[in-house]
Formats: sequence, structure tokens, C-alpha cells
Amino acid sequence: MTVFWRLLIFMLVLSPLPPVRAAAGILPSGANPAEKTDGADTDDGGVISLTPLQVVVAARKMLDLNRLHAAKVLLTRASFPPSEIETERRYLLGVLALREKRTDDAIAIWRKLLNENPRLVKVRFELAMAYMAQKSWYRADYHLRLAAAEKLPAGFDRQIDMLRYVARQNKNWNVWFTAGAAPDDNVNNSQTGTQCIMTPFGVLCNRLNDPEKAVGFNIGGGGNYEFRFDEHWRLRVAGDVFSTTYRHRDEYDDLYWSASAGPKYVWNRGEIWTAAKIGRRRYAHAPYNSTVGGVLNFGYDWSRRLSLYLNTEYAAVSYKRNASVMDGETRRAAGRAVYGINSAMYAVLRASFDREKTKNEIYSNRRYTVGAGLGAELPLGFSVYAEPSVQWVRYDAPSYYVKNYRFQKIREKDRVHRYLLRLSNKNLSARGFTPEIDIAYTDKKSSIWQKEYDKLTVELSFVQSF
Repeated sequence: MTVFWRLLIFMLVLSPLPPVRAAAGILPSGANPAEKTDGADTDDGGVISLTPLQVVVAARKMLDLNRLHAAKVLLTRASFPPSEIETERRYLLGVLALREKRTDDAIAIWRKLLNENPRLVKVRFELAMAYMAQKSWYRADYHLRLAAAEKLPAGFDRQIDMLRYVARQNKNWNVWFTAGAAPDDNVNNSQTGTQCIMTPFGVLCNRLNDPEKAVGFNIGGGGNYEFRFDEHWRLRVAGDVFSTTYRHRDEYDDLYWSASAGPKYVWNRGEIWTAAKIGRRRYAHAPYNSTVGGVLNFGYDWSRRLSLYLNTEYAAVSYKRNASVMDGETRRAAGRAVYGINSAMYAVLRASFDREKTKNEIYSNRRYTVGAGLGAELPLGFSVYAEPSVQWVRYDAPSYYVKNYRFQKIREKDRVHRYLLRLSNKNLSARGFTPEIDIAYTDKKSSIWQKEYDKLTVELSFVQSF
């Protein structure tokens, strides 16, 4: 009998086995040790059998003693039928890979486990640790926040809070990119119909523009970088650009870019950033407007489950194309609350207020928006997010519109319902990007019937995977 197996038998037989509390939250205390799965040859040709439970317990002991080769022998000699113990074995293979500096292999093992069961909180925690080892701070923060939503052992919650602070401190840069196609069955936001007016010469009518279908090709990207001065203070610069082009519909092509810079303060439970911001927009391949203003962003972790965010923005707006009557200013205040239901599900509640004040008051308006969403990490690598929202728009002054065969002065009041369903699958990721489909239905009701419409858009894009 080899020295290794003599030591192993001594540990398993002569010393009592402690009750197993699986690090992944998967190994039951009453696991069945009766099934024989592995063995070692003795000097006389016999075989010493080890149960699945004994294999994983012994492997964990070897890992605790930093005897990586011995742990590898135990974990790779045999696999077990699908069970909690087999999940534990695969989890320990990830731990072994991380100990051997094979971080990519550990991430692949743990991501596959989460694809099968997104509720494995310890696996998600270890995955976050692996991302931290790679300095992928945004991915690490994402999984730490999901893990924090579970009921955790005493002391473990404080460890997660500390690691989230470490991730927040180190998230000093990010680059993102998205591209895709978006079929739109009403790109001009129009409604089929005819408006008529009574004149001394009889009734004159004209037909409204019919809804136009088009496929938009979207591309966007951006990034930010933070120059750190000390543990709390840094200078953050950011920029982004979005472009939508329509084949054979150049009049709807849209391009927007912005840049901002300002001081940022970070502490253990939150962050605040204030910055100057400029923006430019081109529409139909011609200058449309420009903005100059500032932003204030605030984020705070109220608890391990609840995070609060506030965004305020002010901008002076200047329009081109002889549209100076729309020159003015915009103000925005938007709040968002994200609540972790468990390590695979979260809820979002958001509300915003937008104020646009223009030189000609018929374009001035107020917009109130509320929305509630639910997101989940599902088996087989799927992620889903669904959100209904409603927006109320109130214009300051009335304007003339055709109604009941005559011109009437009407103050526009709109109510816009929007329903969003977002689907993605991490198993289809390539080079760090995941395909994502947004299906959105919009229904607008208005005091001015000519401005009512409904539309359906389906957008396929590739976004940074988490």
C-alpha cells in the first residue's frame, strides 16, 4: 500500500469525520455514505472503497492542508451521478484550480455550476473572488451584490461588505461596447388617420403620415477612468457615443456623444460624483442641438440587499436648423432602488422628473415617469428582466390643432405606457460579450389624437457579460 493511501485511510478511519457544511451550500449533513465509488489497491490486491461523501471530505482536508496533488487525485479519480455531492466535487475542482493559479479554469467551472443552479451563493461568492484576482472589478461587484442578498452565516456578511468596498475602491476604469439591430414597426411615431377642417369652400381633409417600418443598426460605446488621489478622492472622466442608422431612411439617422469630468468621493457604503458635461447631437446627418451643463450622481448601499441611486442633471440646450424657439434648458432628477430578493433575483423601482423649458412656451413641458422591474438569473445561462413603466407628459401652453372640423387651442397631455422584456444567455458569450434581446411595446395616449401611436421594437445587441 502506498504511503499516500495509508495516510488517507488513517485520516478517514481512525480519526472521526466532522459533519460537512458544504462551502457551496450544497452538501447535506445527512448525505448517504453507503454508495461505493472509489478505491485504492492494498498490498494484498484488495480494494479500499471510499464513499462519495468520504471523497469530498478527504479532498477538502487535502485542500486545507495545501496538499493540492492529493486533492486533485481524489477529485479527478471519478465523477458521481448528479447530486449535491457531485456539485460539491465540482465546486472543489474550482477551488483547486484557483489554488493552482488557473483562474480562468476556476471561473469556467463555477460559471457552469451557476448556469445549472443560480442559487449556489458560495459558488457565486468564489466566482466574485476569482474576478477580483483578475482585477475584473465590475464583474466582481455584480456577483458580490447578488451573493449579499442571501441569508448569510454570522460574520460572512461583514466579509462581503468589506469586499464590496474593495471592489468599489478599485473600479477606477471601465470600457463598454454594444452593437446590434433593432426592427421598428413605427419609426416615425405616427398614426394612420385623416384630419378634416370646415372652410367656406367645404370640408378639406388631409391624410396623416402612415407608420413606417425600418430596421435600425445601433452601435454605442464609452468608458470612464478615475485618477485616484487617495483612498476616497479621485477625478473621474467619462465619455460615450451612440449611433443609430436606418437603411433607406437617412432622415431618422441619429448620432449623440457626450463627455464629462469632475471630482468623485468614495466611502465604504457609497459614492458621489459631480461633473461638468457637454453633449452634441446630429439628426438626419445634420447638427441638431448641443448641451452644456453638469451632473450629480449618488449611490448608497442602504443595506446588503437594498441599494439606492440618485441622478440629477442640468443642461443649457441650443438648437440648430433655425429652431431657436426650442432653445432653453433641461433639468432632470431620477431615483432608482435595487433590492436583492435572493442570489439570483432582484427587483427595481425607479422614478424620474424631467423639466424642459424653451424660449417658446408651447414646447415647454414636464415629464413624470415611474417603473417597476424584476430581474432573475435562470438555469441554463439565461437572464431575464421585465419592466412596465408609465410616463405622464404635461405641456405648459396650448397650441392649435385640428379637432371636430376646426382649429382648436389644445394643451397637450400625454400618457405613455411602455413594456420591456430583456433576455440574454451567458452560454452564448464570446470574447466577453453576450447577445441580448430587448422587446419593447410602447402605447401613447394623448389629448391630441394626431399624436397617439403604438409601436413594437425588437433590438438585438451584444453587451459586456457579467
